Amino acid sequence: MTTGMICRQDLRNSIKEGSIVVSFSFTPTASGEIQYRLCAVATVEQRLDQRGLQSDRRLVPFKHLYLNGLIKPERHGWRYDETDRGRSYQHNTDWLWRIADHRVITQANFNKKHEAIYREGWFPDAAAHGLLRGNYILFATSADLTFVAPNPPEVARSSDKKPERWTNRLFEEMTVKMAWSFSTKKRDLRVDNPCGRNVHRQIHFKMPPGEAAKWRADLIAALVAPGAMASSKLDAAR
Repeated sequence: MTTGMICRQDLRNSIKEGSIVVSFSFTPTASGEIQYRLCAVATVEQRLDQRGLQSDRRLVPFKHLYLNGLIKPERHGWRYDETDRGRSYQHNTDWLWRIADHRVITQANFNKKHEAIYREGWFPDAAAHGLLRGNYILFATSADLTFVAPNPPEVARSSDKKPERWTNRLFEEMTVKMAWSFSTKKRDLRVDNPCGRNVHRQIHFKMPPGEAAKWRADLIAALVAPGAMASSKLDAAR
């Protein structure tokens, strides 16, 4: 078991055990371009709610390493806590919403329903069932299920806020174009968003289990093998 950061709440809340996650990083370069790297192929092993960071025996030894825990144990309950970050980065107005099960309620109604918890900054452990959502994601560590690249290869670049230009044809075919073949919507890693935020939205697609297992194995093998990676590099002039 290993943990991994999935920042966006909608993805954390909806992802299922057994799901395969392919992670890309993006880095601004000195030339003004955005460089994309393929970082990992991982399989979701388990979902825990935020109490697990403080109570699960597998995680407790490493709890000092985790960010965004949002709560800490106190008086047979849980206290809102973000003392690990500056005030401007805290979530004092929606911290409970971020870790709660709210599939059938709007945020406004949720906040009204739980205004006492927001006011006190605390809730009893007995109230956690039915309130918290298992949205802290644990990934399998078995080599055939998860691989985190020690030196992630570049796969694409973008400039002027345009969709990415792929520099690795193999990984384009095995990731984004593979998703296209199982979805009615075709989109790039980068999407057009006038506000400049959330331009790298997750791409969801469903694949039959047998095909998904083979796809995962092939993708891990390609990510592990530098020869396959190098042979797929596009010439910069193309």
